Amino acid sequence: MTDRELWVKTCKTVGAMTGGTVLLLGSMSLLLMLVVGRSTASASEAPGAATASDLGKSDLGKSDTAAVPPSPARSFKHGAATNGRSGESI
Repeated sequence: MTDRELWVKTCKTVGAMTGGTVLLLGSMSLLLMLVVGRSTASASEAPGAATASDLGKSDLGKSDTAAVPPSPARSFKHGAATNGRSGESI
């Protein structure tokens, strides 16, 4: 077997393995998206789940995130370590 034949055979093998991997991962991700999409659709249709039309107008204006205070801004000096032990180099 010449070098050229060996090179062609190797490229075909690598191409087939790469194509098979892409096909496998693509089909698995598509299947996963379909399964997750159906489970979230069935969960949103569950009895007792409140929708926007079920809520009163007074409930729509309220936000749960407004009660959380903002975190304080941190300022670091140039070259100061943000984590780890003091004196430890990166």
